[in-house]
Amino acid sequence: MILKAAILCLALGVLWQLIILLLTSLFDAPNTDPRESYTLATLILHIFSFAIIGPIAEELFLRKWYISMMERASFSKIAIVVSNALVFYAAHVGTSFWRLDTLIMAVILCLMYMRTRDVRYCVITHVTCNLIGIFSAYYFV
Repeated sequence: MILKAAILCLALGVLWQLIILLLTSLFDAPNTDPRESYTLATLILHIFSFAIIGPIAEELFLRKWYISMMERASFSKIAIVVSNALVFYAAHVGTSFWRLDTLIMAVILCLMYMRTRDVRYCVITHVTCNLIGIFSAYYFV
């Protein structure tokens, strides 16, 4: 059961990042070639911070802690999902307000946690999505 769920989470992360790559290639024109600024050291730093530490911290805080606090305060499931997704979205807006994909992924991750009560599945999905994003920014742009 755990292996099957982990494989589904990996597949979701891959599929989600592929959809994002397709949409950004259709609607976004990259300003510069990101490979110009990538060295092996920056690639390792990006992997460590954006694909490992960041997603783990975000999932522990936003899924595990935030949802449990909202549930203890007796908020409705809809209020929990909407507020959780908005906080996740606000943390990822950056320079592009177009990032509707981030809002949708936040809803999916929130629902995944609320259904399974296992933050590991959210971490696997989030890490997979970010890893593919980092490597695709380097290799496919």
